[in-house]
Amino acid sequence: MLVRSGVILLLIIMSSCTTVTFHELHNEGINNLKLHRFDWALEVFLEAEELEPSNVKLLSDISYAYYKIGKYDASIKYANKVLKIEPDNIKALQRKAVSYRKLGNYTKSINSLETLLSLNQTDYITLYLLASNKFDLKQYQESITLLSSVTSKISTIDKSGLPDREKKNIRKIERNIVTMKNKIKRNKK
Repeated sequence: MLVRSGVILLLIIMSSCTTVTFHELHNEGINNLKLHRFDWALEVFLEAEELEPSNVKLLSDISYAYYKIGKYDASIKYANKVLKIEPDNIKALQRKAVSYRKLGNYTKSINSLETLLSLNQTDYITLYLLASNKFDLKQYQESITLLSSVTSKISTIDKSGLPDREKKNIRKIERNIVTMKNKIKRNKK
């Protein structure tokens, strides 16, 4: 019995001395993201960053975690770190755009979205965000043109194979488009 206890104690001591690898930390952070434990994910990601400070996927995940907890300036900072390494990184540009939008800086949000458009990233979400920013800046004619493009793009999507979450997002965007168009009509009167 005493030998068995000694072996268990030795195993416990040995396991506490092992170093955690970057991949273990990063995977733990991703698992926390999936469980919507964004603060925990961020804590683990920041530990992983000490091991690999230029890992684009990690920096992008840190940006996302900061966005999810409402720290938009920090989200932008990490999106910029990604963009220094990969200037055409779509996710980083999108995260910058939505973070600037959350901060009320529509002009900088538009700049990020226009960079996406220059990369031929003309998906309905990018166009919708651009239209929303133009709307908030009272650039109604440009907003209407973009909203028409969004509606056109959405109409070509085969929604039957999409996950429910994506379908829900599309319905929300469609409702928001109707609302924005109605507000623009009222403002023209």
